[in-house]
Amino acid sequence: MDDTGARHQGQNGYCTFIGSPEFAWFGSTESKSRENFLSLLHRPWTTLVLNEHAMSYLEDHNCPAKWRKVFQECLCVHFFNRESWDAFLDDCGLTKPRLRQKASEAMLYGSLLSHGVRSDLPIHSDGAGQFDVFIRSGCWLHAGRPIERVIPVNKEQVEEQYQLLCRFWDLYRELKAFKAAPDDKRASSVRQHFRQLVQTRVECSELREALSNLAVKEPELLAVLDDPNLPLHNNLSESQIREHVKRRKISGGT
Repeated sequence: MDDTGARHQGQNGYCTFIGSPEFAWFGSTESKSRENFLSLLHRPWTTLVLNEHAMSYLEDHNCPAKWRKVFQECLCVHFFNRESWDAFLDDCGLTKPRLRQKASEAMLYGSLLSHGVRSDLPIHSDGAGQFDVFIRSGCWLHAGRPIERVIPVNKEQVEEQYQLLCRFWDLYRELKAFKAAPDDKRASSVRQHFRQLVQTRVECSELREALSNLAVKEPELLAVLDDPNLPLHNNLSESQIREHVKRRKISGGT
């Protein structure tokens, strides 16, 4: 997955790419929220289902118990289109934009599963929050940038940054070797080396912060150990959407 700005007729919008080595799909919308992303995945279906999967999503995302109770009373109700769902929210008195968005995300998520989408569908992206659905798979090239962007102020910090980057890319090469020949022993070694990397003690506060952020991303960066078919980077999405970006820059819009 990837997205980029797409200004059209004086209005800011976004172009989202969804694809794989076998196909490429593009959709231009006015938003790049998670709700928008789920709605793009939901095409071409129009029927929405309020089911147990939607309720689980609401609970996982800390939806107030008051509204979960309201939705629970309407469990298994089918809405023929988005307009009928919005009318239902109006009738319920749910007016706060953020809560409406969460409710719509839950509805789309549950509806996707009811239409046969797997709950363990891998979503590979650059780490943008709007793609945080199903099983996340992260890009190693994007993950390494916070370390690269640190500006060292003395020789010690220069050495610390250099050593961390060497170990980071050594780990990346280990993962490439694992993808070529998956093996439980090699996977265990990669996990151990990753944790040793993020637990490295450094004097530079910015490098410490970069390592902390890297530790948080462990599940998505090491998702490839559970599914060797996943990519290690987001270059496919980047290259597919590049043509759109070039045309936008040349023409000053879409």
